[in-house]
Formats: sequence, C-alpha cells, structure tokens
Amino acid sequence: MVDIFGFTINIGFLELVIVALILSAFLVITRKIVKTIFNLIWISVASAVFPFVMRFLGFDFSTDFNSVMFFVMFGVGLYAVYMLARIVYALLGIAEKSLKFATYPIRSARKHKEERMKKKVEKLVKEKKED
Repeated sequence: MVDIFGFTINIGFLELVIVALILSAFLVITRKIVKTIFNLIWISVASAVFPFVMRFLGFDFSTDFNSVMFFVMFGVGLYAVYMLARIVYALLGIAEKSLKFATYPIRSARKHKEERMKKKVEKLVKEKKED
C-alpha cells in the first residue's frame, strides 16, 4: 500500500515504478506532439503571410485565397519532409551504433590480424636488412 497525497493505493513497488515510467513516457510524447502542433501553426501563419510580404516588397505575387492556401500547404509539406528526414537521420544513427556494436568482434579480429601481419612484415624487413 502506498500513500500518495493522502490517497491510499494498493499497489506494489514494481507496479508503481512501471506506472511512473509509463506516465513519464506519456508526458514526453505529449510534449513532443504539442511542440510539433505549435510548429505547424507557426509555419502555416508564416507561409500564409509570405505572399503578402513578397507583394509588399514589389514582387508580382497573387494574394487571393487559392495562392495563400497553396503557400500554406507548401510550407506544411516542407515541414513534413523535414520531420521525415529528421526521423530517418535518427534511425540511421541508431542503426549505425547497433551495427558498430554487433560487428565489434569482426573488427577487433581484423585489427589484431593486421597488427600480427605488420609485425611479421617488420620482422622480415629487419631480417632482410641484416643479410
């Protein structure tokens, strides 16, 4: 039994740890989702304002509803491509680390073999110089 803020909960220590880990993961994921949604809103606003700024600067940009929506969708699409590229980059980093860990015995054996071969060559060169 655990007493949390005056509430008595009939839960074991292991279950409490598991619930705490799940709650922590939920909070981290929720924070990332909210951050992504705010980024999408910011990008949508900036993309919607873009044709008006370009028109103000003297460029011939249409500022009707369709062109504004095009720029909003284009900006959101670019952000989606960026997010996908970030995910792929992170996954490739994880794959590289795991493959580096998995191939350590092979790389280690090759390194030792190269060192032995180098010593043999040095020994042969030394013997050749003595002759």
